[in-house]
Amino acid sequence: MEDTAEGESQLCEICKVTFTEQSDQLVSCECCSMWFCIQCLSMSSEEYSFMEARPDIHWFCKDCEHPALVAVKTDREIEERCEQYLEAVSERMAKIEQSLLGKADSVDVNAFRVDVTELDSKVSGVHLDIDKLDKKIELVYQEPREREKRRNNIVIRGIPEKEDTPDGDMVTELFQAIGVSPEPPKHMTRLGKKRLDGSSRPIRVILDSEADKGHCLKSAKKIREVTNLSYSGDQVFICPDQTQLERQEDAKLREALRKKRESDPTGIWKIKGKRGVTAA
Repeated sequence: MEDTAEGESQLCEICKVTFTEQSDQLVSCECCSMWFCIQCLSMSSEEYSFMEARPDIHWFCKDCEHPALVAVKTDREIEERCEQYLEAVSERMAKIEQSLLGKADSVDVNAFRVDVTELDSKVSGVHLDIDKLDKKIELVYQEPREREKRRNNIVIRGIPEKEDTPDGDMVTELFQAIGVSPEPPKHMTRLGKKRLDGSSRPIRVILDSEADKGHCLKSAKKIREVTNLSYSGDQVFICPDQTQLERQEDAKLREALRKKRESDPTGIWKIKGKRGVTAA
């Protein structure tokens, strides 16, 4: 839990009141770093003082609490598995050393070298798995914040990159063609480095509101009916701006759909939200 530093202001994410005094009582979520006043949390001053005096107490907001607890549990399970594995490795090494002390001819030495190489390989594999899990845990911790950052965003794919025409003009032209007129985007940018093969990069568009985003996504199906664009709309798609975890889940669903269509080409299969791949 962090204290409100002197001279800084903190915005409570629930009541949206800005607090400026060092004596104001707010708590910060250790995952998303957002601030909450104790009034909105129904927390007493005594409870706040107790938490403030105990740096070993960790506090998470309601959106981050479950992912954080899952991550802590996973961390502990990884630690226990590593301890068990390394203990088994130590025992095996001790037995090999005892064997060498009793009979250290060239055959035993070579066998020892082979065993050590195999153990090194296994330990490296364990470290690799831990690194992967650490990255996954970090993504889970950051997920609420990343979704909030993308709440009003869309990604447009397939709009060509033209040196003589600004991206903003082509996006505005697309919006007008499909019958949406959102407030002027707060920001838009091409994603990634310019491609050597000349293919166009996606455009991330930050809209003024979640309502504007919903309107754009709902109207996206009209793109195939548009004939008056100054560029081809055949390969233009509008989709939500997904987090890394959402992109990973989306890729899994698309792979499951591909396999389903291969195994049953006569069926009509579609991805239907959280239900996954189902018959149309």
